[in-house]
Amino acid sequence: MERVREEILMILSREDTDFFEIVSKSNYTAKEVLEEMKKLSDEKIIKGKDGIFSLENKIDRKISSSFLCDKCNGRGVYDNLNLWSTLIKEYDEIAKNRPMPTNVYDQGVIDNESAISRFLYMLSRGDLYKKKIIILGDDDLMGILFSLSGIVNEITVLEIDERLVNYINFVKKEKNLKNIEAYIYDARNPLENIFKNKFDTFFTDPVETVEGLLIFVSRMVEALKGDRCSGYFGLSSIESNIDKWFRIQKSLNEMNLVITDIRRNFSYYKLSDNIIESDLLIVKENPFNIKNPNKLWYNSHLYRVEVNGEKKPKYTGKVDLGRDLYFDEFTYVVKP
Repeated sequence: MERVREEILMILSREDTDFFEIVSKSNYTAKEVLEEMKKLSDEKIIKGKDGIFSLENKIDRKISSSFLCDKCNGRGVYDNLNLWSTLIKEYDEIAKNRPMPTNVYDQGVIDNESAISRFLYMLSRGDLYKKKIIILGDDDLMGILFSLSGIVNEITVLEIDERLVNYINFVKKEKNLKNIEAYIYDARNPLENIFKNKFDTFFTDPVETVEGLLIFVSRMVEALKGDRCSGYFGLSSIESNIDKWFRIQKSLNEMNLVITDIRRNFSYYKLSDNIIESDLLIVKENPFNIKNPNKLWYNSHLYRVEVNGEKKPKYTGKVDLGRDLYFDEFTYVVKP
């Protein structure tokens, strides 16, 4: 694909770097990037040595340089006055003791900078202060972060992993948090009536399959009060190609959801320190001599949507997807 090729060349024109950083900065899936890098290597346009890739011929820096803000890492939000530094420290201590992520539910936790940036972004958009928030899937403990802030009226967490539900409710009791409650819930099942038409804002970090993501968003749309309520979710380029993005966008419109914001490369995830010893496809399908990344690389983009008129969730009944909920042909970083 010509567009994938152009982007790889642009990334390597900025600096010589490793495979995972190329995937991280690309707008295309790990599968597409890997396939194009094989071709570029065969054509002797790029070369690799000791896990670091470079170009034979560089592009002018005035064209290839990144012009994103360094302070906020391109996110658009930054606590430059340290108004929330105490919140970050308290959240950090709690997050250290959370249950370990499991591939059974396609879990992967974000770093603290990503978590506080989510909080700041939602706050700046008017979607947290004195609002009722519902969260579907919370291995990142965003519900605890929102509750600790003291500015949210109510937080409800729906989570399939009983370990996380128990931990959130334990922290609630330990910290005497009055405005948060966590419940066991599998998104493949209908949303209970007690959670419908009640909330101002939703947050979810869903699975990366098209139908899986739409199931998660549908459940959350049902939970919203209605017109002009908002929601947030993450979606990567690393495991979702542009066709998936298009299908999701089309379905969001059919649900009467308007995409108001997309903040690219917003949430960074803490994965295994020794990924090259794994049997993930991103390693198994890789012909290059790669090394473990030395910084966080897997990331997702933050979507903000808003209900326009009558909400129309795509799914309302029980859905039987099994493991297809979590995996498709672009699942290169999670083990099926």
